[in-house]
Amino acid sequence: MVSYEELIFLFRSLGGGFDNASIRDSEYGLGIFSVDAGKRVKVYTPEHLLFLTDNLVVDSNLRSAIYYL
Repeated sequence: MVSYEELIFLFRSLGGGFDNASIRDSEYGLGIFSVDAGKRVKVYTPEHLLFLTDNLVVDSNLRSAIYYL
């Protein structure tokens, strides 16, 4: 399994931006949180990493998703 830090590294290596943010679990599930509350969080997804939501199926518990090509 890939760690959250590895996931952020891979996202950035593909052109994504993930500044002043971390991924962690909370009482509501997985989330993105600021590292420094006094600064803005910036998450940028380049167009080549976007996908059509018409091809996305999320289970009823909102825990997993499947993308169909």
